[in-house]
Amino acid sequence: CITGSVAANNAQKKDDIDLLIITSPGTLWTTRLMLTVITELFQIRRRPKADINQVENKWCFNLFLDSGQLNSFASQQDIYTAHEILLAEPIYNQNQTYQKFLNSNQWVKKYLPNAWRIKKLQNKYQNKTSKKLLIYAVFGIIIIPIIKIIEPISYKLQKMYMIHRIKNETVTHSLAAFHPLDHRQRVIDWYNQRLQQYHIN
Repeated sequence: CITGSVAANNAQKKDDIDLLIITSPGTLWTTRLMLTVITELFQIRRRPKADINQVENKWCFNLFLDSGQLNSFASQQDIYTAHEILLAEPIYNQNQTYQKFLNSNQWVKKYLPNAWRIKKLQNKYQNKTSKKLLIYAVFGIIIIPIIKIIEPISYKLQKMYMIHRIKNETVTHSLAAFHPLDHRQRVIDWYNQRLQQYHIN
């Protein structure tokens, strides 16, 4: 999914492209490793310490999520997280993964019911040709078991590399959230202040 300013249709020319990647169960860290290598080779990856004026059109993988743990945000049920979930725009949707992501986070309806309804209507159907389904099946049977074997090694190596760089990021086996500048609490505080200002309970 595309997230951030591009998904919100308010990106500036110099902005990067934020992406949410949902992986097959038990393949998150190997997937991240492969994406990092490929995008580095093509010089399209935004690096963590890149200058703000040098990130135009760079791909920023700031959120990875294991499809076996799609409700990983259940502990952060607030309007900010609900907005971030519903803002995401799917660009590749194998096996209706995006619909499963929404269904696993139905709590967002409490905060943004209209946005939830629109998202559900927009992403109600998905059509795949039988040829594509066959390719996905072969890939799953052959490649994913291999990835799952090396997954623990990928996780340990990348966590060791990150251990002294982690600030506000969340790094687990099933979730990798890279937001060194976490705006969540600041936005929620601002939102609550506005509610009080207009005497809204």
